[in-house]
Amino acid sequence: MNFREKVEYLSTYQSIVAKIAGNLKEYERWLVIGSKCTQMIQQDEGHGSGGEKRIENAAIMMAEISKAIDSETKKAIRDRDEILACIAKKSRNKRYSELLEMRFVKGMSNYEIAEAINKNLRTEQRAMHKAIDSLDI
Repeated sequence: MNFREKVEYLSTYQSIVAKIAGNLKEYERWLVIGSKCTQMIQQDEGHGSGGEKRIENAAIMMAEISKAIDSETKKAIRDRDEILACIAKKSRNKRYSELLEMRFVKGMSNYEIAEAINKNLRTEQRAMHKAIDSLDI
């Protein structure tokens, strides 16, 4: 793999994590809609407000989103484990393994990693580039 392909491969886990976060926000949005409709029905009982249909739609959407979250979570776990195994087996040294894990599994930014390893940003960026480049995948 070339450098760019390695980065794309290593980034798959964080991409799934971001997708799960988006699904969770969407789930919360539908939960709020369902709650508001329930309150509306309770206050306006028997007046045909159409709230029942909105609650039903919210419940359906929440069920679909919940299934998507479950599926993405299982995929994220598989990808994370695969990436961790790849880093452990294919990285040339422990320091590079730690950098790759911080970036591609823990989702830390270059700045956060630089702080964690007590180096300046440029030194961290060079080390990360070397770690990715030296990964034998």
